[in-house]
Amino acid sequence: MARKKTPNLEGFNRKKIAGIARELFTEQGFESTTMNDVAKRAGISKSTLYVYFTNKEAVRNYLAMISMNTFYQELTEQLLPGIMPVRQLFMKVCNILLQLKEKDPFGFAVLIEEICVEDEILKQDMVLATIYEVGEKINQFIFSCFRNDLPHQNDNDLFIKEFSLWGSIYGIITFADNKEKYLEKATGMTKEQFLENSFSYLFESVNWKGNMK
Repeated sequence: MARKKTPNLEGFNRKKIAGIARELFTEQGFESTTMNDVAKRAGISKSTLYVYFTNKEAVRNYLAMISMNTFYQELTEQLLPGIMPVRQLFMKVCNILLQLKEKDPFGFAVLIEEICVEDEILKQDMVLATIYEVGEKINQFIFSCFRNDLPHQNDNDLFIKEFSLWGSIYGIITFADNKEKYLEKATGMTKEQFLENSFSYLFESVNWKGNMK
């Protein structure tokens, strides 16, 4: 009789397969990658792959969960709200997000994708529930970093202002990545120089309390 997989071995195999899928999603794009592609590169049968993941979306969700957990860990380890000046905190957030883009392009992409918020589905899917919970932790931690320095009338106002900044940072990074050669030709700046200047301009465009610059 075959031995039943231990939880540790099962978790290791799931993580290994997901890592291979991440490589394929990054190389070929999510839509162009098939479960057969994942099984082939992982060196397993398609039926074995389905033991760990029911479909391609399940693989994607699992990867999103890992990336969001990693991002949250980076934020909480590197940011020191109440100790770091607000400008340093802001630039740290920008650079942590930039580092994620460089190390994990797929994880960077899923950060701004729509997530499931339907309670009935979240109750039935642990991975989707974790994505939602970690997303909320990220939001609350970011809010705690800037709550005292960003003028706001109420929590909704703070949410809108911080999410606008979040979208701006994400957009600047994506824009610089897509326009790297043009930026160098037009301005003589490297992508890194452009990003540093853009993050600084974005910070200075905000009416921080005390007009901090």
